[in-house]
Amino acid sequence: MPAYPRSLVAVVSLVGAAAMLVPTAADATGPVGRPRDMVYVANRDSGNVSVIDARTNSLKKTIPTGADAIGVAVDRGRHRVYVTNAGANDVSVISTKKNKVIDTIPVGNRPVNVAVDERFDRAYVSNRQSNTISVIDTQINEVVNTIPVGASPGQVEVDFRTHRVYVSSTDAQEVTVISGFTEEVLTTIPVQRPFGLGVNPLKHRLYVATTGANRVSVIDTKTNQIIDTIGVGAGPANVAVDIRKNRVYVPNNLSNDVSVINGNSNTVTATIPVGTNPTGVAVDDTRRRVYVTNTGSNNVSVIDTKSKEVVATIPVGTAPIGVGTTG
Repeated sequence: MPAYPRSLVAVVSLVGAAAMLVPTAADATGPVGRPRDMVYVANRDSGNVSVIDARTNSLKKTIPTGADAIGVAVDRGRHRVYVTNAGANDVSVISTKKNKVIDTIPVGNRPVNVAVDERFDRAYVSNRQSNTISVIDTQINEVVNTIPVGASPGQVEVDFRTHRVYVSSTDAQEVTVISGFTEEVLTTIPVQRPFGLGVNPLKHRLYVATTGANRVSVIDTKTNQIIDTIGVGAGPANVAVDIRKNRVYVPNNLSNDVSVINGNSNTVTATIPVGTNPTGVAVDDTRRRVYVTNTGSNNVSVIDTKSKEVVATIPVGTAPIGVGTTG
């Protein structure tokens, strides 16, 4: 494997999950916020999650989770956040009503990412050292299935229309396609060293960040074929899709910027400077904001999607990676 910085090696664990929360009561840190007002950030080296109030761009609470907190997925239906703890081989379940951990689920070795299919009551966890996907029943918060995939699985994404699950396996140089109906592998798509994933269910597109080549591969999810490649910055780490605007945001871990792609033309329309080693990314299309975790500078950049400029920088824990917004 190429000698990428540790922050870049960890990007295979990212996820930009979005969900809606319910109002919560005030706690020791003050009012937590209303529905669609929260951003959750997993801090790897701190082993905790920072909760950001999107209205004020301020840190509202820090929730202890487990060693090497990396991946984040928000379940709006059950008012929960799932956080993978790669160093503890488990997943923390956070109640968004109380903003505290309510359950811990043992999974495989070095879980790095998680994605939720709310309609199917499932959470899918990629276990990087086990080369498996743990399937969690979110009704009971227990693992009900384990699916073998390619070597070094990283990011997981769910297409909410087709209920297909996509897994990037970096060392196998492929993306695995899993049926959410049968929980079986349907096919694999060859991709050079895939890292981050982002899906647009409305356009039948899957975007794959290929770090070694500094590009994003565009896959037609109807045919499972690569139909285009887009050059981006150095070390593309992750992908988030604004479904309404059909825009794709790619944090480039080594060039310290974010590439903005027009999903209609598959061209880069802007490059936005952010912090050091940007890694995770999530879109809040309600507030027209994009949140980018800067693993090297321990903060989060907030981008206005209209002006394409950074409008706030929020300090968080040490080595932030995964991020999920409720908008």
